[in-house]
Amino acid sequence: MPNAVTSAKITFQQASPFQADVRRRVDAYFADKKISRAANSAMIAKTAFWWCFSWGVWALTLSQVVPFPAAILLWCAQGFGFACIGFNIGHDAIHGSYSEKNWVNKTLSWTFDIMGSSSFTWRIAHNTIHHTYTNIPGVDHDLEPGPTMVFYPQKTMFFHRFQHIYAWFLYSFVGVIWVYVKDFQQITRKDPLTGKGARPIDVAHMMFGKLLHLTMLLVIPFAVLEAPAWQIVVGYLLMLATAGTTLAIVFQLAHCVEGTAFPRLGEGSSKMSEPWADHQMRTTANFGKSALATFICGGLDHQIEHHLLPRICHIHYRALAPIIRECARAHGLPYIHNGSFAEAVGAHARRLRSLGRGEEPYAVSEALPAE
Repeated sequence: MPNAVTSAKITFQQASPFQADVRRRVDAYFADKKISRAANSAMIAKTAFWWCFSWGVWALTLSQVVPFPAAILLWCAQGFGFACIGFNIGHDAIHGSYSEKNWVNKTLSWTFDIMGSSSFTWRIAHNTIHHTYTNIPGVDHDLEPGPTMVFYPQKTMFFHRFQHIYAWFLYSFVGVIWVYVKDFQQITRKDPLTGKGARPIDVAHMMFGKLLHLTMLLVIPFAVLEAPAWQIVVGYLLMLATAGTTLAIVFQLAHCVEGTAFPRLGEGSSKMSEPWADHQMRTTANFGKSALATFICGGLDHQIEHHLLPRICHIHYRALAPIIRECARAHGLPYIHNGSFAEAVGAHARRLRSLGRGEEPYAVSEALPAE
């Protein structure tokens, strides 16, 4: 059963020597290099690439140079490109790590809204809740996909034993759910840290973003394309399905894979047994072995670095990874890496299988031994 305590009541042990060591070594890295923690020229070039790729494919689709049904591939390419915009641009911007200028981060955050996902609700659900209470059942909403799947040890239904097979199909619905369901649910929830709900201007922000999304990806295609309505609707849904599948798989490779923990609070306790940074090392995993993985995934292949250093632009994560790995080794903490993208997908599938079959203990210790 999920924890009864609310996230606002959960606290961690005081900062650990590990966290202090990470901060000291990372500060020294940027001081020695005399570089900014924000985006550099390589990051700006990557931003331009994904922006031009995604909207270039969108423009090519509207040109009707490629006829239906071959145009379906263009809609799918749009979905992949928009997911990469989310990974590489919107994600950093919403964390405030893309630029040292707040107005730049706020402006680039709108890339999320144009894709159909509210940057306002994401900021609370992801930045505040997920990054603080990572993999804590009943608190981290990313562990609650609905009744069809289980992402942490809990009581299961007979069909969950097949979730490692049907999960990939369900992931294709993530885009539609995110755009038309999830944001509307999250906008009604209060910020767990401030206790405040969304203001009218926040609701207006979300709705304007939805309007932009629908205008760019449905209204304009309907106005421009000389095609039956059903073809445009099919193309739009395939775009969302591709984006949703890409987003879901990459995000799942960070926390629901072999090796990660799902710490629970002790009976009658509202304080976790470890400091926050140590908790992140047990609940988060990296994947990928190449610069290409980072280029596509926007540094989400370096989830450990991202969770420890969310205010640093992801363009620096590959250089910071050896520092974090050495700090973890020095302090007896795990540094989980599930190999290449394909190997990490396998680790996710095996974790889904073991969870679906109830093979993992229901009560997972919150103080796991270091690996």
